Amino acid sequence: MMEMWTTDKKILERRYKKEIERSPENAAAARAALEKCIANKPEPPVQQVLIVNDATPEGIALKLSQSPSLLLLSDEGGTILDKRFERKSALYNTLWSGQPVNVERASRPGFRLNDVRLTILILTQPVIFNKFFTLTGDQIRGNGFLARLLFCEPGAIKIMTTEPHTATPVVTQQCASCFRKKSFGSQIRDSLRASRERRAKSKERICMTLSNAASRALERFHKENMDTVRQNPHMGTFEDIIVRKREQVVRIAALLELEKDPDSTVITLESTNSAIYLIEFYFKHLIYKLESLREISPAEKLDKWLQKRIITTAGYIFQKSYILQYAPYTLRKKCVLDEALDILAEQRKIRIDDNLVVYIGNTITPSELAKN
Repeated sequence: MMEMWTTDKKILERRYKKEIERSPENAAAARAALEKCIANKPEPPVQQVLIVNDATPEGIALKLSQSPSLLLLSDEGGTILDKRFERKSALYNTLWSGQPVNVERASRPGFRLNDVRLTILILTQPVIFNKFFTLTGDQIRGNGFLARLLFCEPGAIKIMTTEPHTATPVVTQQCASCFRKKSFGSQIRDSLRASRERRAKSKERICMTLSNAASRALERFHKENMDTVRQNPHMGTFEDIIVRKREQVVRIAALLELEKDPDSTVITLESTNSAIYLIEFYFKHLIYKLESLREISPAEKLDKWLQKRIITTAGYIFQKSYILQYAPYTLRKKCVLDEALDILAEQRKIRIDDNLVVYIGNTITPSELAKN
């Protein structure tokens, strides 16, 4: 259709040009025909896209305006996880929360994203993610993007494999029952088809609710997590991530419920327990990763160095001048060392007597400490 229109336009342009050269006063008919052709330019068909491998946030927003269900899929995550990602993550956070997005562009008319679904699946090597986190970790954690991820590093830690948990057979049973009824691919196709039909008919999206038992289990799970944050100072540093676990559980539980029964609108306790089990798996991986990438503070470096020195010197008393001379380079500035000493003193790991530092963090002997 577009090719035919382009051909007609070229013919009318040549005709109009000839009429102008021959007799300008008689070119009105040719001009009117050309203007009518231009006004009737056909709209190019919108190409429905389900999967993109690499795209800017602007490109993803444009694709979502044309196809409201989109998957950003990459097995080479380095092309996506770069320094510029912190700018991209704001759009992903808004879409994750289900909020409408108004997109304004100077070069083209603006548009509004509403009732769209974006799924992101990124595979990358650990070294690539480590570098990415070093560059953008503060930003993507500060704006909440990390807490919205389901992070997994296979082989990094052994969790959820040997620990018994009542939810394990439930997850297996639910997945097995789904695949007995239909393949995973056909389930996805049916869901996408249903969503297109719903939008075409301007119907409201289906909302799911928690059963009473599921709601109680979810609140109990959330309370246990918040109690852990308050009682464990170490876990308190991950409060921004842990607080998201409840919402992540609801999302996964709803998906599990729909896999089990596509016509269901109530999330059962069974699906909620399965989701809790899965969320614990992902969040333990994420927290373990963040802990492994966390930069050790001067106080922690001093504590470890002192414990090693206790073994080699067979003593607990150190002179400040000795620490300044032989401690790790980051501690060889008096202001840095004094601050680290004050922190360890507050933690009752050392006692400061004038120019002497006495390590009191361990009550065991140097030989016993060496064995550990």
